Amino acid sequence: MLAIYLLTLFVSSGMTGVYVRHVVAEQGFITGFSGGTLLTVGVACAYASTQLAYVTFLRLLWPPKTNMPLLGESISHACCVFLLPYLMGIQINWPHPILKEVEPLIFLGTFAAIHSLFKVITLFSFLRSIPGKRITVVFWAVATCATILTGYLCSSSWIKRVERAQNTVVEEAKPYRIDGATAMARALPESCDLTVPLSPGANSVLAMRWANLPDAPQENRVGRIHVTIDFESESGKTYDTWIELGSSQWLDLHLPAESVPDDATACTVMWGVEKPPKWRALTKLRPALRSDRKVLLSGPMLCAALSAQTTPSVVVVVVDGLGAYHFTGLGTTKAYTPNLAVFANGSLSFLQAYTTAPESAAASMSLLTGVGPLRHGYLGTRLGPTPRSLRAIPEVLREAGYATAAFSEGDRFDDLTFERSFARGFDLVDSSAHFEDTSQSESSVIAAPATVSAGNEETQAEPPVFGSSQTLKRASEWIKANQSLQTFTFVRLTELRDLTPRIQYGLDSASQPPRELYAAALFHLDHVLSQFLSSVQHSAGGANTFIVVAGAYGTDFASGATPSASGLTEPSLRVPLLVRGPGIEPNKEGNLVSIEDVAPTLAARCSTSLGSAVAPKDLLGDAVAEEPVSVTGNPLTITSRNDLWRIVWETGRTPFEKDASGPQGFARLYNLSRYTPSAGLSDQAPRNTELVTQWVTVLQRFLDVQATEW
Repeated sequence: MLAIYLLTLFVSSGMTGVYVRHVVAEQGFITGFSGGTLLTVGVACAYASTQLAYVTFLRLLWPPKTNMPLLGESISHACCVFLLPYLMGIQINWPHPILKEVEPLIFLGTFAAIHSLFKVITLFSFLRSIPGKRITVVFWAVATCATILTGYLCSSSWIKRVERAQNTVVEEAKPYRIDGATAMARALPESCDLTVPLSPGANSVLAMRWANLPDAPQENRVGRIHVTIDFESESGKTYDTWIELGSSQWLDLHLPAESVPDDATACTVMWGVEKPPKWRALTKLRPALRSDRKVLLSGPMLCAALSAQTTPSVVVVVVDGLGAYHFTGLGTTKAYTPNLAVFANGSLSFLQAYTTAPESAAASMSLLTGVGPLRHGYLGTRLGPTPRSLRAIPEVLREAGYATAAFSEGDRFDDLTFERSFARGFDLVDSSAHFEDTSQSESSVIAAPATVSAGNEETQAEPPVFGSSQTLKRASEWIKANQSLQTFTFVRLTELRDLTPRIQYGLDSASQPPRELYAAALFHLDHVLSQFLSSVQHSAGGANTFIVVAGAYGTDFASGATPSASGLTEPSLRVPLLVRGPGIEPNKEGNLVSIEDVAPTLAARCSTSLGSAVAPKDLLGDAVAEEPVSVTGNPLTITSRNDLWRIVWETGRTPFEKDASGPQGFARLYNLSRYTPSAGLSDQAPRNTELVTQWVTVLQRFLDVQATEW
């Protein structure tokens, strides 16, 4: 009987070890042949040690004279036959899908139940047996200790192998560009954990974005992945979902506020191409790595949910080359911008708004930082970096829980890109510029949309979208994808910056005069921009969205049919500035303002601050009192104005250097009451020398203050 017992013990131990190895291997916890062998031997020894320990205990209390009581034990070992269907891969049609998911537990439970029944029979056999000597229990105890030790050593080695495979170092976040949009992200291997600390509030949404690696081989690119997010909290809440990754774009994923525990201290993110079984979520066990697949993960990060009670979302649109003198209703009666004129009528319009520099990057950074170019570091060929003491509006809003994105078309001119300090505070920077090949035939006309056959029907395919239309389309898609969040969206449009014939303008010929070409481009931009603004207003969060539309600088045709280079002229400096949002009454405001007043105004509306480095101005209050200052050139030229006069002072200095680089030039003074776009201005400085001297002194002090940060 002892031989039969040992044989059945050996077979059942082996089958149990193989069974557990098979189940664990399916879940990805086996790291090679040696790892599987260690687990099999470890489980077999653990099983055998429990069987031997049970017999040792019974022999110690009721030592039998013969080995016949071991018959019940042998039969209990033979119950391992209930594991065979699973090991042999026999398919069973279970009555409910949930039973299929827990199939291994069903077989194991059946084996354990019948096995336990015969354990009770063994107990009664020992109680009824003829008493014998206890000395034999020593051999059983030695065998038990040997199997325990072997099982411990094998199991420990297997666990260490799994931990080494799990503890793959996840790279630090770095910039990744997907389809023109750049974000800080990590390449996260399949089944690898990423844990980040959290401090959620009562209205916090967990946001992240996913994408395939841009340079991943085709066999490692994935289309559908299962994402699991475990929260470290008292509730131990787990969130899981399937997402579809595009071939070349970021995909936003948001966990609503009700899914984020208020007491969560951290969250762990993991993904795989298959959904993990429910028991893994309960045990918190993680598999070893099973593939070379990786995906990009940007985040996770906490964002604030948008509602009627929260501070508003913000959309800022800056248009290069759009001055007030080409904006219908502000500086001209011509129908250059009929749709934007309608938008302006429903907004707070500033009739005397001026740019800080007739340059796109400089003006855009002034709008974002609330200071002039000589402080934020963007002017001429210098593109930053912005001093760390300055905090741009996207930075402070990101800290307040806003999701932030910029669509800058920066690739065209290598200025407002992710690599520049412009990107500080933005979660996502899309600097792509989707401008088509503009080479056209001698008689260039709009091409008809292509036709596509669908069965027996012919439908017109949607024509490709180019230029700033594509930029607005991408911005609109991002806003829609994040409409449940408080967001800050910055859009810079450069289509008017170069007068190039484009097919979407509908011109009969490519050889149009610059004025007509500009008018056609502006009319087209007016149409697509008004559509974008309408989509923002009618989006889910549109009622609680603050919209700002501004020109970066104007296009000057005053000297003739050809636009002059950007300079300190009235058409270049005076720009449209429109503000619309909750609580703002439509009106026309005639006070002098600068586009650098926009950032502190937005900070005030969003209940935050740009810090002590920026004056607390507010376009919607009474805190705007300074005379607008604009700068350009090398050597540096400065202009300032009040309601009646404008001075232009040639400083003789190189921008961002404390000492003058050449002889100081003269100052010119213009009487603005006599200005018309056609007549221009004449210098009044010789007749107002005292005023010029006083004003130059003020500008000298202004320049000295700016120089303290150079």
